[in-house]
Amino acid sequence: MIPRNGRPRPLAEAFRGRQRRCFPTALIVAATVSAVAGPNPSGWQALASYDAGAAEVAFSQSSGPEGVLGRAMALLASPEYSPAKVEEAESLLLALVQSGEPTREIPVARYALARISHLFRDNHLKEAEGRYRELIQLHPGHPLAERAVSKVLLIQLGRAAPGAFAVVLMEWTPRVDRFLDPGAVRDFHLTAAKAWLGCDCHPEAFSHFTAALNTGSVRGRARADLLLQVGESGLRSNRKAAAEEAYRRFKAEFPGDPRLALATHRLKNLGKPQ
Repeated sequence: MIPRNGRPRPLAEAFRGRQRRCFPTALIVAATVSAVAGPNPSGWQALASYDAGAAEVAFSQSSGPEGVLGRAMALLASPEYSPAKVEEAESLLLALVQSGEPTREIPVARYALARISHLFRDNHLKEAEGRYRELIQLHPGHPLAERAVSKVLLIQLGRAAPGAFAVVLMEWTPRVDRFLDPGAVRDFHLTAAKAWLGCDCHPEAFSHFTAALNTGSVRGRARADLLLQVGESGLRSNRKAAAEEAYRRFKAEFPGDPRLALATHRLKNLGKPQ
């Protein structure tokens, strides 16, 4: 999003400000992956509707790995957050992972464990990174393993100096080029772009914002934000043609957006007819 009150917040600070409310989205991603051909559709449907109570009831009647995973997810999706529920969910997930059964629920459980460390534990970033990396190593090609790469990147860039960003990105770029999930590619480039933007490295930010846009997986308000981010970073990188195209696409696709005046003003300064 284009900041309305000056420069963007540092990457780590911005993440901390939204982390708790982002967790349900991660849960739904995990649930969707796990629920493919699952024998308990009612439980996953309840979870997807944020009805944690109904999901818990449904999964309590299930046996095996799906029931364990579902109960843990229901605890984490509860609107009434409590450390006890997180602890119980983590215990269920750990038991599932340590069971050694090669079931389709295992990658989802590993992803959820990493998210617990990342979102619900203070000063547990090293543990979160380790859990993400374990998922990536043990389940290559799995959609959640691909999504985990951007989470590791976020942690790495949060502790790296701007001069080391390029080295950090080199670790992951070859892998991302082989991703099958456009959403995972998008998340990688958005994470990188926002890190570069936070240190006023506009050409690098522009490159990654453009790559995220080109995945075609950004919709709605997020797409409006991204078009403006491409325009703003392009303008500051002397990529005037690309900036003009982004502003024009923004105006055509989002005529009711309150930031329309900004795009019009930018095009005027570029000397282009409105």
